[in-house]
Amino acid sequence: MIRTVAFGIVCLAGLGAIAAAAKKSPPPRPAEIGFPVTAGNKADRLPISSNRETTTQVEKLNVVYIPPTEEHRSFRLNRCREHQKKQNLRRLLTSLTAIGTIRTI
Repeated sequence: MIRTVAFGIVCLAGLGAIAAAAKKSPPPRPAEIGFPVTAGNKADRLPISSNRETTTQVEKLNVVYIPPTEEHRSFRLNRCREHQKKQNLRRLLTSLTAIGTIRTI
């Protein structure tokens, strides 16, 4: 019975403390509405829009194909041959490694 009375007193004290804290706290302040800072001219209040001049007349554009020179062709051909040689060497080394003729380090 004493425990029940003590428990009731503690609960009432807790409720009193909550009520006192609620009364002392100030009411919440309304949210402030912030306005953008202006420089004083109308430019900062006008909407941003594109005022670029659009051309109304179509301009002609001539496209010309210039075939590659002989020097360029020979360079590409040599480069392609070097690449093929490297690939063939890789294939040979891979096949020899696979059959056990060459051991990799």
